[in-house]
Amino acid sequence: LPPHPGPLPHSGVGSHGRHRIKALVAGESDILSDDAIVSALRREGYALARRTVAKYREALHIASSVERRREKLAPAGQRGKEYAA
Repeated sequence: LPPHPGPLPHSGVGSHGRHRIKALVAGESDILSDDAIVSALRREGYALARRTVAKYREALHIASSVERRREKLAPAGQRGKEYAA
């Protein structure tokens, strides 16, 4: 692997990073995985690990991509209800 070029400009993301995660998920046309959110944030200059994105997403009470996809595909009358596995 080539040497890491150094920290990205916004390595201490804090509340601004959480705000960007919330905005990305709110504006998603296709459901974004945590890895896709990391990629989008990196393009904006933020350095976050996938596990950090997952932690922030959970703190914001945003469901995982699997849960959001399931919610999106659920019939209108079933949205918000748990499905028996």
